[in-house]
Amino acid sequence: MDFSGVKIQVVAVYQHSWQAGRTRIHTVPGYPRIQFQHHLWLVEDGSVEFETDDGHYKIGRNEACLLPFTLRRNVFTREPAVWMSLHVIVTVYNNFDLMRNLSLPAHWNMHSNELAQMHSWMKIIIRDFYKQESHVSLKIQGLAHAVFGLSWPYITQNSLSASIHSDLPPWLSQVMSRIGQDPSCSIAALAHDSGFSQAQFRRLFHQYVGSAPRDYLTAKRLEKACTYLLQSELSLREIASIIGWRDTPHFSKIFASTYGITPSQYRQQRRHRETP
Repeated sequence: MDFSGVKIQVVAVYQHSWQAGRTRIHTVPGYPRIQFQHHLWLVEDGSVEFETDDGHYKIGRNEACLLPFTLRRNVFTREPAVWMSLHVIVTVYNNFDLMRNLSLPAHWNMHSNELAQMHSWMKIIIRDFYKQESHVSLKIQGLAHAVFGLSWPYITQNSLSASIHSDLPPWLSQVMSRIGQDPSCSIAALAHDSGFSQAQFRRLFHQYVGSAPRDYLTAKRLEKACTYLLQSELSLREIASIIGWRDTPHFSKIFASTYGITPSQYRQQRRHRETP
Protein backbone atom coordinates (compact mmCIF):
# COMPACT_ATOMS: atom_id res chain seq x y z
CA MET A 1 0.00 0.00 0.00
CA ASP A 2 1.49 3.34 -1.10
CA PHE A 3 1.41 5.97 1.64
CA SER A 4 3.43 8.49 -0.37
CA GLY A 5 2.16 11.96 0.47
CA VAL A 6 0.29 10.90 3.60
CA LYS A 7 1.44 12.33 6.91
CA ILE A 8 0.04 10.91 10.14
CA GLN A 9 1.05 12.81 13.25
CA VAL A 10 0.10 11.45 16.67
CA VAL A 11 -0.56 14.45 18.94
CA ALA A 12 -1.98 12.68 22.01
CA VAL A 13 -2.68 9.14 23.27
CA TYR A 14 -5.11 7.82 25.86
CA GLN A 15 -5.74 4.58 27.72
CA HIS A 16 -9.33 4.86 28.94
CA SER A 17 -10.76 2.78 31.78
CA TRP A 18 -14.30 3.83 32.65
CA GLN A 19 -16.75 2.45 35.16
CA ALA A 20 -20.41 1.94 34.26
CA GLY A 21 -22.43 5.16 34.22
CA ARG A 22 -19.61 7.54 33.33
CA THR A 23 -20.32 10.21 30.72
CA ARG A 24 -18.45 12.99 28.98
CA ILE A 25 -19.48 15.63 26.43
CA HIS A 26 -16.83 16.20 23.77
CA THR A 27 -16.75 19.81 22.59
CA VAL A 28 -14.55 21.19 19.86
CA PRO A 29 -11.95 23.87 20.66
CA GLY A 30 -11.15 26.40 17.97
CA TYR A 31 -7.62 26.26 16.64
CA PRO A 32 -5.94 25.88 13.19
CA ARG A 33 -5.92 22.67 11.12
CA ILE A 34 -8.70 21.19 13.19
CA GLN A 35 -10.30 19.73 10.05
CA PHE A 36 -7.41 17.27 9.71
CA GLN A 37 -7.79 15.77 13.20
CA HIS A 38 -9.37 12.45 14.15
CA HIS A 39 -9.73 10.03 17.04
CA LEU A 40 -9.04 6.33 16.46
CA TRP A 41 -10.46 3.98 19.12
CA LEU A 42 -9.92 0.30 19.80
CA VAL A 43 -12.11 -1.20 22.53
CA GLU A 44 -10.36 -3.84 24.60
CA ASP A 45 -13.16 -4.73 27.02
CA GLY A 46 -16.80 -3.86 27.57
CA SER A 47 -18.38 -1.30 25.26
CA VAL A 48 -18.44 2.46 24.82
CA GLU A 49 -21.32 4.44 23.32
CA PHE A 50 -21.73 7.95 22.00
CA GLU A 51 -24.54 10.08 20.64
CA THR A 52 -24.26 12.76 17.98
CA ASP A 53 -26.78 15.00 16.25
CA ASP A 54 -27.11 12.29 13.59
CA GLY A 55 -27.39 9.10 15.61
CA HIS A 56 -26.31 6.68 18.28
CA TYR A 57 -23.22 4.45 18.09
CA LYS A 58 -22.07 1.51 20.20
CA ILE A 59 -18.50 0.20 19.90
CA GLY A 60 -18.07 -3.24 21.45
CA ARG A 61 -15.13 -5.34 22.53
CA ASN A 62 -12.47 -5.81 19.81
CA GLU A 63 -14.11 -3.20 17.58
CA ALA A 64 -12.40 -0.11 16.18
CA CYS A 65 -13.85 3.30 15.45
CA LEU A 66 -12.67 6.40 13.57
CA LEU A 67 -14.27 9.73 14.51
CA PRO A 68 -13.61 13.27 13.28
CA PHE A 69 -12.25 15.37 16.11
CA THR A 70 -14.77 18.05 15.11
CA LEU A 71 -17.68 15.71 15.84
CA ARG A 72 -19.59 16.92 18.89
CA ARG A 73 -20.66 13.91 20.90
CA ASN A 74 -21.80 12.66 24.28
CA VAL A 75 -19.70 9.63 25.25
CA PHE A 76 -20.93 7.25 27.94
CA THR A 77 -20.64 3.69 29.27
CA ARG A 78 -23.42 1.42 30.47
CA GLU A 79 -20.85 -1.16 31.63
CA PRO A 80 -17.16 -1.02 32.58
CA ALA A 81 -15.12 -0.32 29.46
CA VAL A 82 -11.44 -0.20 28.52
CA TRP A 83 -10.29 1.29 25.24
CA MET A 84 -7.30 2.91 23.57
CA SER A 85 -7.49 6.19 21.70
CA LEU A 86 -5.07 7.92 19.33
CA HIS A 87 -5.55 11.62 18.58
CA VAL A 88 -4.02 12.10 15.14
CA ILE A 89 -3.61 14.69 12.43
CA VAL A 90 -3.94 13.10 8.98
CA THR A 91 -2.99 15.15 5.94
CA VAL A 92 -2.19 14.53 2.30
CA TYR A 93 0.72 16.62 1.04
CA ASN A 94 0.24 18.87 4.10
CA ASN A 95 -2.77 20.56 2.53
CA PHE A 96 -5.64 18.09 2.04
CA ASP A 97 -7.78 15.93 4.29
CA LEU A 98 -7.35 12.25 3.41
CA MET A 99 -10.68 11.48 5.09
CA ARG A 100 -12.66 14.19 3.28
CA ASN A 101 -14.75 11.78 1.18
CA LEU A 102 -15.31 9.11 3.84
CA SER A 103 -18.52 8.47 5.73
CA LEU A 104 -17.57 9.06 9.37
CA PRO A 105 -17.83 8.03 12.13
CA ALA A 106 -16.99 4.50 11.00
CA HIS A 107 -16.63 1.42 13.17
CA TRP A 108 -15.67 -2.12 12.24
CA ASN A 109 -14.67 -5.60 13.33
CA MET A 110 -11.28 -6.92 12.24
CA HIS A 111 -9.97 -10.37 11.39
CA SER A 112 -8.35 -11.93 14.43
CA ASN A 113 -4.75 -11.74 13.16
CA GLU A 114 -5.15 -8.10 12.07
CA LEU A 115 -6.85 -7.27 15.36
CA ALA A 116 -3.86 -8.67 17.24
CA GLN A 117 -1.48 -6.58 15.11
CA MET A 118 -3.47 -3.39 15.59
CA HIS A 119 -3.79 -4.00 19.33
CA SER A 120 -0.03 -4.55 19.65
CA TRP A 121 0.89 -1.47 17.59
CA MET A 122 -1.47 0.84 19.46
CA LYS A 123 -0.18 -0.47 22.80
CA ILE A 124 3.39 0.36 21.76
CA ILE A 125 2.39 3.84 20.57
CA ILE A 126 0.66 4.58 23.87
CA ARG A 127 3.50 3.09 25.92
CA ASP A 128 6.29 4.97 24.15
CA PHE A 129 4.62 8.22 23.07
CA TYR A 130 6.03 10.36 25.87
CA LYS A 131 9.55 8.89 25.86
CA GLN A 132 12.35 11.33 25.08
CA GLU A 133 14.75 9.16 23.06
CA SER A 134 15.45 10.67 19.64
CA HIS A 135 14.48 7.58 17.67
CA VAL A 136 11.08 7.13 19.31
CA SER A 137 9.29 9.67 17.11
CA LEU A 138 10.33 7.68 14.03
CA LYS A 139 8.92 4.50 15.53
CA ILE A 140 5.66 6.22 16.54
CA GLN A 141 5.25 7.65 13.05
CA GLY A 142 5.89 4.28 11.42
CA LEU A 143 3.45 2.45 13.68
CA ALA A 144 0.78 5.11 13.16
CA HIS A 145 1.08 4.64 9.39
CA ALA A 146 0.88 0.87 9.87
CA VAL A 147 -2.28 1.18 11.99
CA PHE A 148 -3.99 3.29 9.33
CA GLY A 149 -2.79 1.02 6.54
CA LEU A 150 -4.38 -1.90 8.36
CA SER A 151 -7.60 0.02 9.00
CA TRP A 152 -8.10 1.56 5.56
CA PRO A 153 -9.86 -1.39 3.83
CA TYR A 154 -12.35 -1.54 6.71
CA ILE A 155 -13.12 2.18 6.53
CA THR A 156 -13.77 2.51 2.79
CA GLN A 157 -13.76 0.64 -0.51
CA ASN A 158 -11.96 3.55 -2.20
CA SER A 159 -8.34 2.84 -3.06
CA LEU A 160 -5.81 4.78 -1.06
CA SER A 161 -4.04 5.98 -4.20
CA ALA A 162 -7.28 7.43 -5.60
CA SER A 163 -8.01 9.21 -2.32
CA ILE A 164 -4.50 10.67 -2.17
CA HIS A 165 -4.49 12.02 -5.72
CA SER A 166 -8.14 12.91 -6.24
CA ASP A 167 -7.65 16.67 -5.74
CA LEU A 168 -4.34 16.98 -7.58
CA PRO A 169 -4.02 18.13 -11.20
CA PRO A 170 -2.63 15.42 -13.50
CA TRP A 171 0.80 17.07 -13.85
CA LEU A 172 1.25 17.21 -10.07
CA SER A 173 0.04 13.65 -9.60
CA GLN A 174 2.75 12.54 -12.04
CA VAL A 175 5.34 14.64 -10.20
CA MET A 176 4.44 13.04 -6.88
CA SER A 177 4.63 9.54 -8.34
CA ARG A 178 8.01 10.31 -9.90
CA ILE A 179 9.43 11.69 -6.64
CA GLY A 180 8.15 8.66 -4.76
CA GLN A 181 9.90 6.32 -7.19
CA ASP A 182 13.10 8.34 -7.64
CA PRO A 183 13.75 11.14 -5.11
CA SER A 184 17.12 11.84 -6.73
CA CYS A 185 15.34 13.76 -9.50
CA SER A 186 15.95 17.51 -9.66
CA ILE A 187 13.47 20.35 -9.35
CA ALA A 188 14.69 21.71 -12.69
CA ALA A 189 13.85 18.42 -14.42
CA LEU A 190 10.46 18.18 -12.71
CA ALA A 191 9.58 21.73 -13.74
CA HIS A 192 10.70 21.18 -17.33
CA ASP A 193 8.79 17.92 -17.73
CA SER A 194 5.67 19.53 -16.24
CA GLY A 195 5.80 22.38 -18.76
CA PHE A 196 6.52 25.19 -16.28
CA SER A 197 9.37 27.51 -15.52
CA GLN A 198 11.09 26.75 -12.21
CA ALA A 199 9.47 29.81 -10.62
CA GLN A 200 6.00 28.75 -11.79
CA PHE A 201 6.62 25.20 -10.68
CA ARG A 202 7.68 26.26 -7.18
CA ARG A 203 4.66 28.55 -6.80
CA LEU A 204 2.12 25.97 -8.00
CA PHE A 205 3.72 23.14 -6.03
CA HIS A 206 3.56 25.17 -2.81
CA GLN A 207 -0.04 26.16 -3.57
CA TYR A 208 -1.20 22.54 -3.79
CA VAL A 209 1.17 20.74 -1.44
CA GLY A 210 1.67 23.35 1.25
CA SER A 211 5.47 23.15 1.24
CA ALA A 212 8.32 24.14 -1.04
CA PRO A 213 9.33 21.48 -3.60
CA ARG A 214 12.89 21.47 -2.20
CA ASP A 215 11.61 20.72 1.32
CA TYR A 216 9.32 17.97 0.07
CA LEU A 217 12.07 16.45 -2.05
CA THR A 218 14.46 16.52 0.91
CA ALA A 219 11.92 14.71 3.11
CA LYS A 220 11.44 12.00 0.48
CA ARG A 221 15.19 11.57 0.05
CA LEU A 222 15.58 11.08 3.79
CA GLU A 223 12.75 8.52 3.86
CA LYS A 224 14.47 6.58 1.09
CA ALA A 225 17.78 6.87 2.95
CA CYS A 226 16.20 5.29 6.03
CA THR A 227 15.09 2.34 3.91
CA TYR A 228 18.59 1.83 2.49
CA LEU A 229 20.18 2.15 5.94
CA LEU A 230 18.01 -0.65 7.29
CA GLN A 231 17.72 -2.95 4.31
CA SER A 232 21.13 -2.76 2.63
CA GLU A 233 24.86 -2.74 3.33
CA LEU A 234 25.45 0.30 1.12
CA SER A 235 27.90 2.87 2.43
CA LEU A 236 26.75 6.36 3.38
CA ARG A 237 28.43 7.73 0.26
CA GLU A 238 26.60 5.25 -1.95
CA ILE A 239 23.26 6.02 -0.30
CA ALA A 240 23.82 9.77 -0.59
CA SER A 241 24.60 9.40 -4.30
CA ILE A 242 21.54 7.21 -4.99
CA ILE A 243 19.12 9.64 -3.35
CA GLY A 244 20.58 12.68 -5.11
CA TRP A 245 23.29 14.09 -2.84
CA ARG A 246 26.92 13.81 -3.93
CA ASP A 247 28.18 15.41 -0.71
CA THR A 248 28.12 12.75 2.03
CA PRO A 249 28.79 15.18 4.93
CA HIS A 250 25.89 17.33 3.70
CA PHE A 251 23.63 14.25 3.67
CA SER A 252 24.69 13.31 7.21
CA LYS A 253 24.15 16.87 8.46
CA ILE A 254 20.60 17.08 7.07
CA PHE A 255 19.77 13.59 8.37
CA ALA A 256 21.00 14.47 11.87
CA SER A 257 19.17 17.81 11.95
CA THR A 258 15.94 16.07 10.94
CA TYR A 259 16.05 12.90 13.07
CA GLY A 260 18.38 13.90 15.89
CA ILE A 261 20.91 11.15 15.17
CA THR A 262 23.45 10.49 12.41
CA PRO A 263 22.75 7.96 9.63
CA SER A 264 25.29 5.56 11.16
CA GLN A 265 23.68 5.84 14.60
CA TYR A 266 20.25 5.26 13.05
CA ARG A 267 21.46 2.10 11.33
CA GLN A 268 23.18 0.78 14.47
CA GLN A 269 20.29 1.52 16.84
CA ARG A 270 17.61 0.01 14.63
CA ARG A 271 19.62 -3.11 13.85
CA HIS A 272 20.61 -3.55 17.48
CA ARG A 273 16.95 -3.55 18.55
CA GLU A 274 16.04 -6.07 15.84
CA THR A 275 18.85 -8.50 16.76
CA PRO A 276 17.69 -11.37 19.00
